[in-house]
Amino acid sequence: MTSNILISIAILLVILGKLISVFEKKKENGRYAVDIGAIIGLAIVLIIGIV
Repeated sequence: MTSNILISIAILLVILGKLISVFEKKKENGRYAVDIGAIIGLAIVLIIGIV
């Protein structure tokens, strides 16, 4: 139970970091498709892990 909570928190922090990098790349007109894919993948893992 505790390990699931810690893993979920870690995944949420990675998603937050990816969101920040997407906003930074968007300002610089950089490519951010890979970051979007990572966010979606991590969100799916997080949802499956909770259920």
